[in-house]
Amino acid sequence: LATEQYPGLAELRQECEARGLETKGNKGDLIARLQAYLEEHGEAQCCSNT
Repeated sequence: LATEQYPGLAELRQECEARGLETKGNKGDLIARLQAYLEEHGEAQCCSNT
């Protein structure tokens, strides 16, 4: 999992908070949490830096 393709920690925390997810942890934790949520809920990828 390459964390460089994702936004910064503050942006990841905002994405987690917007979905009611835990916002504590390092960048890898937040990415994993968001990816699991997105897979479960079928949302479009929120965090890719395109």
